[in-house]
Amino acid sequence: MASSSQGSAARAMAAVDPRLLSDEYVRTLLQAFQVGVVLHGPKAEIQFANKAALDMFGMTQEQLCSQTSENSNLIFLREDGTECPFSLRPVLQAIESRQPVIGQVLGWRRPGSESVIWTQMTIMPQFAKDGTVTGAINTFTDITERRQAEMALAERTSFLNSLIENTPLGIVAIRADHTVQLCNPAFEKLFLYRQEDILGRPLYDLLGVPEIRTEVDLSRERVWQGKATHIVARRGRSDGTLVDVEGYSVPLFSEGKVTGAVLLYQDVTDRKNMESALRTTAELNHQIVLSAQEGIVVHGRDLRYTLWNPYMERMSGLKAADVIGKHPLELFPFMTKEGTYGDLEKALAGEIISSHDTPFAVPRTSQRGWTNNNFAPLRDDKGEIVGVVATVRDITERKYEDEQLRRSEALLSQAEHMTNFGSWEFNLKTGKWMLSKNLLQIFGLASEAEWDREKFWARIHPEDRKRARANIERAVAECKPFEHVLRHRAPDGTYRVHFTRAIQIPGPDGRTERSIGVAQDITDQTRKEEELRQLSACLLQLQDEERRRIARDLHDSVSQKLLTISLNLVQLGKSAGLRSKRGKQVLTDTRKMVKDLSKEIRSLSYLLHPPLLDELGLASAVEEYVEGFSRRSGIDLKFEMPVDVGRLSPDSETALFRIVQEALGNIQKHSGSDTGRIRLTKDDGEVVLEIADRGRGMRVKDLQEREVAPSTLGVGILGMRERMRQLGGRLDISSGSRGTTVRATLPSV
Repeated sequence: MASSSQGSAARAMAAVDPRLLSDEYVRTLLQAFQVGVVLHGPKAEIQFANKAALDMFGMTQEQLCSQTSENSNLIFLREDGTECPFSLRPVLQAIESRQPVIGQVLGWRRPGSESVIWTQMTIMPQFAKDGTVTGAINTFTDITERRQAEMALAERTSFLNSLIENTPLGIVAIRADHTVQLCNPAFEKLFLYRQEDILGRPLYDLLGVPEIRTEVDLSRERVWQGKATHIVARRGRSDGTLVDVEGYSVPLFSEGKVTGAVLLYQDVTDRKNMESALRTTAELNHQIVLSAQEGIVVHGRDLRYTLWNPYMERMSGLKAADVIGKHPLELFPFMTKEGTYGDLEKALAGEIISSHDTPFAVPRTSQRGWTNNNFAPLRDDKGEIVGVVATVRDITERKYEDEQLRRSEALLSQAEHMTNFGSWEFNLKTGKWMLSKNLLQIFGLASEAEWDREKFWARIHPEDRKRARANIERAVAECKPFEHVLRHRAPDGTYRVHFTRAIQIPGPDGRTERSIGVAQDITDQTRKEEELRQLSACLLQLQDEERRRIARDLHDSVSQKLLTISLNLVQLGKSAGLRSKRGKQVLTDTRKMVKDLSKEIRSLSYLLHPPLLDELGLASAVEEYVEGFSRRSGIDLKFEMPVDVGRLSPDSETALFRIVQEALGNIQKHSGSDTGRIRLTKDDGEVVLEIADRGRGMRVKDLQEREVAPSTLGVGILGMRERMRQLGGRLDISSGSRGTTVRATLPSV
């Protein structure tokens, strides 16, 4: 096989231009070279490759020389790893440019292989005597291992540079003369310098402001003595301020001499502040223990006292000096009986004992009362239990207040029972309800456990439910009181009437946090009020009917009789038997009295019940009444009716007419107004009647008195309100310095 290869090499070399291989010595020398040698023809075709080149390519002379450079079975790579096309390959460049290509790096690999061989080559173009290019000699060396080492070094260098650039530690390198050689961004940020501003400047001059110059000089001396140093100190910054840093200095050596140093700095301002805060906290904790408004007691592993703060001194009457080092049972024998000593032992075993109320008695000082105690194990920094810490609060006053509260609650319960009302409280944050015993009875519940809000609403009458819920939601949202009347279905199926009133208690943010209220069963009261209203309605109806009857009798009977008397008096005046002057005068006066009486009876009959009200309706009756009242009283009254209201029910027309009578009577008697306005209109399915004056107005007290005071022809404002309520309407009265307005509203159907 070897002789075959050599023969092939010989045949290949024989085919080369003799001018390139002039003698056997050159051929032998090329074969012996440890570097690859490839001879190319004028078109960069491969004509010969020595043994080193064939070994690199892994081919025989025939295989290699049978390929052109352009179509070789190899993939060539540039130094950056991208594929190198034929037109850019060094051999072709040397031939075309007629210039040597020296030190060119080119990699190559077989198709399908990831293994790359890197070579560094020099290509020398060859010329004929006439100057034409006859080919090129390509010598190259396998630099794969060197390339891999360089790449590994570059990778490590890149990693190191990235680490230096991105580390939060400030890093600076200095030369033997102490000048700055380089620094990283963290150093720039820490000391407020830019690298370009401090390169070549002495580092210790930059960081050593006058007040710390001595300390900086000592650190510098240690570095140049070849010692690594560690400091936690202050260093100056470019703006003259000082920063707390932790620093490490590592000297650099060359031939046993210090040639520079690398320094690392870390900002420990937060740590120093934390340490300062911890010291402050420790002092604060000590002050808290001394000034705490609750007892703080510490027991050692043997349960003897090691801390007894001033609160405990005041509560027990024993000074700390009398307690420290003593065992609890030496001073407080009651602790065994009340179980407090057992709690101490449990805490020493690792348990946490919370909220334990205990009576106490101090034999040496006769102090007595109640305390609330909490015990917890005291651990060291390794988590080992080394004692017990206890907090003690004097709750003697609270116990007394609790007893007073229990008594008050008992009295409240009795009062609720006597007045048939109950109380409740709802915490919106916790969702917890508190219902008094009597309220549970009102709701038909045996205990608070049976209370369910949704079941409560299910028992509310459907006509009341939506209104009441909206009322409560609005009050809670606005943090305002609310009240309403509800019909609640009792367990026996009957409805009971409950009156509820509540106030809202705001939290720190101003929003409702708690709702407190009372509920009262007013079923019997409501029933009586309803009976009273029905009686009142009946009386008002009887009154109207009686007025109508009296008005009719006055008009039909009394007026007719007066007319007869008047006619008789006329006949008597024509009688020849009445001749005396005195008799004639008496007759004249009598006829005048009968005329006046007839007029008054007609007015009274009209006031009791105007005929037009039945015949033509409310509008005509009011218009006629207003005209007559204006003539009689001298008050300038205007009647307005923008739209025809039509006929209403007899009860509605009578009620509105009575309001006109009542209001005009009040204007005449009380307001002092010389003008008035009556407006009757229909709007949005309602009939609205307004009577307004420009008088002195009424105080609230006067208005309340007139609510119940009956008028000459009516039953006062209260009666008018009742008439409106029975008819599904309402009566509103507003009064001020500019006069009074009475507004009555009724459904139009």
